[in-house]
Amino acid sequence: MSMNWLDIIPVRKIVHCGTKAQQDAFKKEYETLQEMEHPNIVEFLRTEQLDDDRFGIVMEYCRLGDLKKVILDSSVIYTMNTVVCWGEQLFGAVDYIPPQLDETQDPWEQRKTQQDSHRNDVYSLGLTMWEIIERRNVFSEYGNRCFDRNGFLDDIILKRFKELSRPECQDKLGEIVQKCTNFNRSLRPNAQEVVKSLENFRKVQKLNKKAVFPKSSQTARGRGTKWVF
Repeated sequence: MSMNWLDIIPVRKIVHCGTKAQQDAFKKEYETLQEMEHPNIVEFLRTEQLDDDRFGIVMEYCRLGDLKKVILDSSVIYTMNTVVCWGEQLFGAVDYIPPQLDETQDPWEQRKTQQDSHRNDVYSLGLTMWEIIERRNVFSEYGNRCFDRNGFLDDIILKRFKELSRPECQDKLGEIVQKCTNFNRSLRPNAQEVVKSLENFRKVQKLNKKAVFPKSSQTARGRGTKWVF
């Protein structure tokens, strides 16, 4: 990456490795992180051994915290320009990260597993995009703190719940999110296709390619408010 790691504020994740299985999991995690070099993935810096059973993974610090916190914080303001840029970055990162494959599967099964895993990631990011736009929890009708998974699945199976409502935004952007969150996995686009759709949307709307960093304020978008670009 172009940024010097000395200019990055680091944060340490402490991992307890009292057993060989935990040590193997730690080794697999940091080796995977070492291979990731992408502008939209939090940067791995180094590992540390604190004592016999505690190890540290030192990574780049995100000063606003996790995305969920930013989305639900009404004092943080961002525009639709930032929403689209975040979308491009999120889906671009998923397009970059290869899914983990089961080496015991035959090549055909591996390919199907890879495709299914990728489109599940697209679905998850589609839900994230919905929340970024709406600035509230998705599927909140099934509970915010304690999600009613059984009720959710029953409604989908019995076709009482056929699709996620389109977020309140420009029609074309809403269509992109709706395609990503299709309950039929085979009908979802892949991450690369989503990135291209978002890029085209940005160009048509004449948005900047670079996201404007969110600002804190006493007021932010509420439901029913139209987005500004």
